[in-house]
Amino acid sequence: MLRWSATLATIVVTAALADAAYVRTHAVDNNTFLDTFSFFEGPDPTHGFVDFVSRDEALKSGLLSLGQGIVRMAAETTDTTKPRRSIRVQSKGTPTATLEP
Repeated sequence: MLRWSATLATIVVTAALADAAYVRTHAVDNNTFLDTFSFFEGPDPTHGFVDFVSRDEALKSGLLSLGQGIVRMAAETTDTTKPRRSIRVQSKGTPTATLEP
C-alpha cells in the first residue's frame, strides 16, 4: 500500500509540473549584459600571476568586446614577463528559483 501511495503521489506531482508554464523574469542582451556583473580589479587574491582590470580598461584594451550578440572575454597573451592582465567578473544577481527536470 505504501509503495502504491508513493507512486501515485509522484504521478500527481509530475502531472502538476507538466502543466506549469515557465515565465522569463528578465532578459539580457548586449546593452545590459555588462550591468549584470561586477568587475574585480587588482592583483589575483589567490596569488596567481594575474592582474585583473576594470570594465573600462578591459573594453579599452580589447580584453572585453560585445557585438552581434557575442560577448568575448579574454586574457592578455602578449607580455609574459609581468602578471597577465585579465578579467574577473562576479554576478550581481542571485537566482531565486530553479528549473527541475
